[in-house]
Amino acid sequence: MGATVLRPQARSLQIETPIRDWQEWTGTELPEDGDYTFPFGLALLSVRDGTGSYWEPNVWMVNNL
Repeated sequence: MGATVLRPQARSLQIETPIRDWQEWTGTELPEDGDYTFPFGLALLSVRDGTGSYWEPNVWMVNNL
C-alpha cells in the first residue's frame, strides 16, 4: 500500500486507570495484583495497588506517497 516499516515500538500507547474500569471494559475479574491477559489485548495488563497499567505495542510506518 505504499508504506515502509520504520520500526516496531514495544511501548506505543499507555492506558493507566483504576481496575474497576478494566474489569468493565474487558469483562475480566482482576482480584489481586499481578499480570493479566485479556480478550484482544496485545500485551499484558499489569495490576498494582488498584490500578491497571497497559502499554500497547505498535509498528511505526511512513507512507512513501
